[in-house]
Amino acid sequence: MDHIPTPLDSLPGIDIPVTTIVPYDFQGFTTFPSRYGFGLEKPLGEEQSADDTASLMQSWLYFGLLAEFFGEPVNVEEFTCRSREPCTQSLLCLAPLNRLMKSHSPEKDRQPLLLQKACEKLRIFLKSPHYFTSPVLEIELSVRVLIHTLGDYVDCPATSQNMHILIENRLWESGWCPSQVAEIGRYENEVVAYYCVGFVDPTLTMSLILVAQRSNALPIMFPNSTRTGTHTEPIPVPTTTTFSVPTPIR
Repeated sequence: MDHIPTPLDSLPGIDIPVTTIVPYDFQGFTTFPSRYGFGLEKPLGEEQSADDTASLMQSWLYFGLLAEFFGEPVNVEEFTCRSREPCTQSLLCLAPLNRLMKSHSPEKDRQPLLLQKACEKLRIFLKSPHYFTSPVLEIELSVRVLIHTLGDYVDCPATSQNMHILIENRLWESGWCPSQVAEIGRYENEVVAYYCVGFVDPTLTMSLILVAQRSNALPIMFPNSTRTGTHTEPIPVPTTTTFSVPTPIR
């Protein structure tokens, strides 16, 4: 997810595979699954394989959401890069997202409602028997980061009550202590959390965050974050309109 700025000496990010993508047809965002043989109310993936479930999620809630959000077809190849040898794999490349956001003006009467619809449909996948399997879990993380990014773009910040399990696990593996992980979780923002995954020194990262908070520079350090606060004080709720990204019960 390379649209998020990372330190020069950052740790490897979380790879998001690109699956078989069904082109978005602009015939209605919420009814997209039914046009391709999936039901709308049952847990998606109940009768499908993990790969088919992942393909639908990425086709619908990632590339379909992007296309509907900006009102134009999305070139999947433009968002695809190749992993390094020895196992070459198609991975999600998000750098083109910055170009899309710069070349379009926010439509605050339409786009926030679309993001809310995407959150509602994401809840269906949380009940899938394949949710905690790969590549469903990685793709679901990318959808959540995309929703947070687009929400900030239209000044309608998204919140996540629980940190994504892949981000949380990566922070543990990188040596973050429980209090530091909890502090990052208080931002309720997947973009901030994913950014922190890349830091080599957790203690230095938290120090930078505190300095940024006290100098009101947090939006510069984390351009997709709308939260402020200190290590000991509750983080205030933004005064702008927000919506919640669904998270699974573990």
